[in-house]
Amino acid sequence: MKKLVTGIYLGFLMSVIAGCSGDIDEQQRKYHPAASNALVSQQKRVSDYKKQAIDIMGMWYLNEWDLYHTIRFIDKQRVEFYTHIDTILTYDYEIRPDSLLIYNERGDRLYINVIEQLSRDTLVFKNLLEKAGSQHYSRKPTKNFGK
Repeated sequence: MKKLVTGIYLGFLMSVIAGCSGDIDEQQRKYHPAASNALVSQQKRVSDYKKQAIDIMGMWYLNEWDLYHTIRFIDKQRVEFYTHIDTILTYDYEIRPDSLLIYNERGDRLYINVIEQLSRDTLVFKNLLEKAGSQHYSRKPTKNFGK
């Protein structure tokens, strides 16, 4: 009999605990809407970072022949800058919502490049590396020879 009562009590206790966990989340949303909004805001920022990381990948061409006429984002860590004197500069990078951070091979931050616009076909910097002034890059359309 003692085991039966203990089993019933434990079952009741477990169902109360399981039922309360959902109530706590609902109460937090009800009484702390700022916490819920912060979570949604954080999820949107993560989504924006992922979109930017995808949008920036590939080759970008400056709309004039000048220093850093081509930029190639190799992967989510490495970027190459092609110069008009046939030199390729390779750096590590980090994308932020409003900037592109450039690092050397030791991990020291070298440049903060402010991004004015980023979409699938347009990339505009307010400044780029040591070059001041707006830099407008675009993608050249690629031809699909297999289709």
